[in-house]
Amino acid sequence: MSRISRPVLVAALLTVLIIPAPAFGEVSDFLGNWVNDDNAASGIIRVVVTRASEARLSIQVFGRCRPTDCDWGMRPAHAYRGAPDSDDVLRLTADFDAGFAQEHITLRPAPGGALYFDVLTDFTDNSGRKDYATSGRIVPAAPPPVALVAAPGTIPAAAPARPSESFVDRLGAAVGLGSTPAAPAKAASAGGENCHPYNPVNGFVTPSDNGWNFVDFGVPLVKFGSDKVAAYRSAQIISAYHFDEQCVDTRHHPQMMYWKSGGMIPHDSLAGQDCVAVDPKAVQVVSTPDGWKVVEGNNTLFEYGDDQQSAQLTASVIRTYRLSRQCFVGGHEGAMRYWLSQ
Repeated sequence: MSRISRPVLVAALLTVLIIPAPAFGEVSDFLGNWVNDDNAASGIIRVVVTRASEARLSIQVFGRCRPTDCDWGMRPAHAYRGAPDSDDVLRLTADFDAGFAQEHITLRPAPGGALYFDVLTDFTDNSGRKDYATSGRIVPAAPPPVALVAAPGTIPAAAPARPSESFVDRLGAAVGLGSTPAAPAKAASAGGENCHPYNPVNGFVTPSDNGWNFVDFGVPLVKFGSDKVAAYRSAQIISAYHFDEQCVDTRHHPQMMYWKSGGMIPHDSLAGQDCVAVDPKAVQVVSTPDGWKVVEGNNTLFEYGDDQQSAQLTASVIRTYRLSRQCFVGGHEGAMRYWLSQ
């Protein structure tokens, strides 16, 4: 059988409809002064979210202009929750009239105490220009000394994102990602998620001199050694969930691996899965004589030594995406690990 036909085969083996679950937050998670973590961004560079009243929020947006930033103005924000009786906020949206176009902005929680933003630009000036979409990530920053008023409270200054490098460098050996399930507490982290997007069509299992690998068009994503069965089972799961991003907790010597589909974490279960339950609300980052740990009650999930930032990011990922099950292929010491959400 050719390599090209294998992804089609794996997709046919598991025909369960998988719908990714969204990330959640609270209203207070959106409040504050936020800056684009891409210093070279040409679109949105700053967002301020404040309380207009006890029940209403406002969003003020600033774009890149010269010599001073363009103030889009302040507009009422609309919060979308996970259910009519839920306090979990999935999205915060607002509409701005730029005169020549309508700008629709959406904010959603991101791990590390950050927010993702999406902007839809609809031209209304009959110029013939095509409507377009942009997106990015904003991080908390201290309020500017003048002009802006952030929400009450102290907001930590944003640190620059760590320099990017190849995913192979970030993932390291890919095999042996720790020994126990992970879980976290919400904590701000300067760095964003360490994710590698790929096209699922290009993913397949192939042998190599060192054993069986699941590869992205030739680049190994997971190495299984001699465990051929685990390699093909993993390919089935990756195909069934339509995973298109592989993420790890740290760039070097990673312990936690999780996969996303369309930017979200799936929540539906598949038959025959090997999963361990985790309560994301019970997860904390603690300092011990042995270093920083991510724990769930008395259960240690991950140990990070003196790497406090990685511990905080792991905790933030689990709480932001409401990760409630860590799943394994080939046993709890196997190379393939993934998470499911509530």
